[in-house]
Amino acid sequence: MLPKGRVLFAPGSQVPHFYYLLHGEIMMRSYSPKGRQKIIWYIEEGNVFGETPFFCGIPTFLEIVAT
Repeated sequence: MLPKGRVLFAPGSQVPHFYYLLHGEIMMRSYSPKGRQKIIWYIEEGNVFGETPFFCGIPTFLEIVAT
């Protein structure tokens, strides 16, 4: 169990695995060059996340946070 607000991956981080969310919710957000936040996606329990940067072998451009 992760605390609410815990950042799992910061922008530019390598994602070594893709993950299955058993319980809770994950938020993916990005920031503009001026620091404005934009929520991109909410991942609900029973879904996977982190698969795109994992399979493509590229750093994530989103911040991934436990909500």
